[in-house]
Amino acid sequence: MGTFVITKRLNGSYKYEFNSRKGKAILISEDFELRLECEEAIEALKQAEDVFG
Repeated sequence: MGTFVITKRLNGSYKYEFNSRKGKAILISEDFELRLECEEAIEALKQAEDVFG
């Protein structure tokens, strides 16, 4: 399974990337004002994977 990586953009907003085991970006999120919002979006994706995966 891949990993989620949270980074801060130059404009101060946050984004997350879902990277493959080889480190290639599979998914890049929209911008989030707060890191907490970014973390909540990741958790929502993980929960959706449990339901649909």
